Amino acid sequence: MNRILIICVIWCITNSASCQVETAIDWNNIGLKAYNSQKLEKSIEAYSKAIQIDSLLLSAYNNRGVSFIQRNEPEKAIIDFTYCIQKDSTDANAYFNRAKAFCQLKDYKQAVIDYERLLELEPDNPYTILHLGLCYESQKSFKKALATYNQAISNDKLFAPAYLYRGNLYLSKNKTEEAVKDFYKVTKLDSNSIDGYYGLGIAKMKSGNYSGAKKALSKVIEKDPNHKEAYYKRGVAYYDGGSKSKACMDFDKAMQLGHELAEPTLTKYCQ
Repeated sequence: MNRILIICVIWCITNSASCQVETAIDWNNIGLKAYNSQKLEKSIEAYSKAIQIDSLLLSAYNNRGVSFIQRNEPEKAIIDFTYCIQKDSTDANAYFNRAKAFCQLKDYKQAVIDYERLLELEPDNPYTILHLGLCYESQKSFKKALATYNQAISNDKLFAPAYLYRGNLYLSKNKTEEAVKDFYKVTKLDSNSIDGYYGLGIAKMKSGNYSGAKKALSKVIEKDPNHKEAYYKRGVAYYDGGSKSKACMDFDKAMQLGHELAEPTLTKYCQ
């Protein structure tokens, strides 16, 4: 991209999409820059300009659909992704993004269809497998969700997100022993996983291991000092473990951070 076009791109993003840009690809690039700057309306305007110039530029439809998802307009997004799929039945990005739009509409049945089609195109894509599992969970198909997460782990035993998702599923079904093992595995594969340590803390607290819960939740707070849920849950672990003064300090901190239950908990247990 030459210097004149760069200046024009900046002007279109920061002002209006009225400067002289000649090709659909130029407008598509302007849309990408606007999207990356969180200027969703301008990105949609630019992608629409690209489509007006070249109605077969599928990347512009895909990109505009993503912007629609970010603006919580899944119906419009689905129209764009469906057009891409009609023109190219192997467009993996379109299937993936349309499935996300269906999920936004809570139409998990259609989302599952798209994820399953995508797995035919990309059988070993780990993130598609995880999203499919989440859709099964949303449909209350827990056995299918578990089988899906097991498949992701079987494909790659070092893929931390699969253990995290399976751990969350186990936790939701009160299988705390299995959940602890999965969350612990996450923290070993990714020592910076806040979600892994948080899940481990909750699972250990549910199993009555308050010492282990406090240790894991302290890790969360160490990595994210503004994690209000971790303060609140650690407070519960302290209280249930017999350390009222420390519990009240955590409840107070959680209240300062905006946790909805912290203030009534302080009033009830810490006066």
